[in-house]
Amino acid sequence: MLREHAHTVYNALRPPATDSAITNLSAEIPCQLPSSLLQSLQVHDGIEDSRSGAHRLFDNMALLTAEEIASTWRMQWNLQCECDFGGCHFTQTRSLKNDARWRRNWIPIMDCEGDHLVLDLDPGPTGKHGQVFAWYNYGSRPMRVVAESLRHWLHVVADELQHRRFTLDEWGHISLNKRLT
Repeated sequence: MLREHAHTVYNALRPPATDSAITNLSAEIPCQLPSSLLQSLQVHDGIEDSRSGAHRLFDNMALLTAEEIASTWRMQWNLQCECDFGGCHFTQTRSLKNDARWRRNWIPIMDCEGDHLVLDLDPGPTGKHGQVFAWYNYGSRPMRVVAESLRHWLHVVADELQHRRFTLDEWGHISLNKRLT
């Protein structure tokens, strides 16, 4: 689908993550990584130049590599441990735990200039283990669940692309019609 409709994005997808990259990621993050994340990394290890902003998957979000997932998680967790920040005062949902800026069992999968799409392996009382939510670095917007799981989120993204429910800008960047970030 990307090859047909968004060549720039398709060409920026990286090859599968190496076994050592996946092993390093699993060693870095102190929780059992969902099989859907590992399977996704075995298809594409993120997108080229995701940190520079040169390539974005859609909605200005870059798909992180296994190495970037580990380094982003480490940076956010270390910052939380050093500064003990509280949660986002705009977030009013019981689906997400909101007592801290970052939680140990949150796994970043996409990035947009410090904002992340996150796998939640420690949900709130009404949330679901493995749900995907939007997290904002400056706490200026409420966090919100965007999908019940990574597998579900990937299926919805694929469906949006397959049915051409998106626009392309002059640089070939995708903006989905449905808000998934």
